[in-house]
Amino acid sequence: SVSPGSGQRGTRVSIQGSSLTDASGVAAVTLAGVPALVLEQNTTVVVVEAASSPVVLGAVTLVSHSGYTVERSDVWVYLPEGNISHVTPSAGTVGTRVTINGTGLLGGGTTLRSVLLAGVEADVVGTPTSTVVIVVARNSSFVAA
Repeated sequence: SVSPGSGQRGTRVSIQGSSLTDASGVAAVTLAGVPALVLEQNTTVVVVEAASSPVVLGAVTLVSHSGYTVERSDVWVYLPEGNISHVTPSAGTVGTRVTINGTGLLGGGTTLRSVLLAGVEADVVGTPTSTVVIVVARNSSFVAA
């Protein structure tokens, strides 16, 4: 099984099954033909991170160092990447509530793993949709580009 079956750059994908690799280990994984970053692996579970891609439906393919290959057709869909349209306010310090508006901000998911503001992780307030509200973390400030 492949879960989730869709996403965009940065989506963590769990591939589960039996005999996903041989003793040599997974050398490469592609999602709809696009190489993915292997994060974890064993013979029954491989976790990867999706790379950037245009919208496309395709196979999930695992190739071991020895050349052993496992593939399942049409089980992964790349979704359009998110787009931030507006950040308010455009500058702030610790404790500032920031609203981020845009499309595809959840990458096809239902939660956010993290939000970085000027490279610093911020706290998410509420349940994000097309609007994400965050609070600037301690010891940081930002100016939106």
